[in-house]
Amino acid sequence: MIRCSCLIQAGQIAQGQQTNLAAGLDKITQTYFSDAADVAWTPIAQGSGFTDGKPSKSSIISMGVPADTVQETRVDVLHAICDLWTAETGCHVDDVVATAMSA
Repeated sequence: MIRCSCLIQAGQIAQGQQTNLAAGLDKITQTYFSDAADVAWTPIAQGSGFTDGKPSKSSIISMGVPADTVQETRVDVLHAICDLWTAETGCHVDDVVATAMSA
């Protein structure tokens, strides 16, 4: 399984959207790694996350990818995560922090 840790601002992403995002992450991991996603959600309590001195709207998505993943694939995966997040939540791409780190 491909571990996906998602830190989100509490109350900003509805449960239905989380379900759709998890399914989208699974599609990404199946497409690029032929493996299922193991998605974990961590809400950041209201008032605990700030960007530029204002309450944050950012989500942080960290995917643990196989160590032999080439840079081109990592870039494609990161684009896919950003595209998924912006399409599902309507957020600006600047509010998506995505990583594809070797597991």
